[in-house]
Amino acid sequence: MEDIKLVPISAKDIKVLDETEYKNLSGEKRKQLVSDSDKGEHGGEFFRFYLVKIKTETVGVINVCGHGSKVISVAPEIIERYRNKGYAAKSLALAYSLAKEQGFEEATAKIREENMASRRLHEKAGFEFKEKVSGKNGNTLMVYTKKL
Repeated sequence: MEDIKLVPISAKDIKVLDETEYKNLSGEKRKQLVSDSDKGEHGGEFFRFYLVKIKTETVGVINVCGHGSKVISVAPEIIERYRNKGYAAKSLALAYSLAKEQGFEEATAKIREENMASRRLHEKAGFEFKEKVSGKNGNTLMVYTKKL
């Protein structure tokens, strides 16, 4: 597989978010995410937002969010035309490696019950199912965890 790298997002990269689920956020919210990533925190917690790149091509984005000092969550969003090529799994592995270097010990993921692709991705990455919870939008979320 081609080498994947995670590159911190910058203000000039905001346009790439149009090709992801982040397109639903206002321009102001997108700018705030980039600014928070530059500062390394969002809502008082660790936060980084990266482009997922192969050579010079952006194939997706991934955010890394702290939950206290030991737990991290990572959310990859691969652009549709690049899906099913292993990029999400590889970008997750890179993000978890970075999180471990930052001192995080455990990863958690809350995944919509119907999102079978993401659930399989996390199970293949060694996550264990813990529980079902209700999301703030009333949807059912599956909670997975993994030691880093």
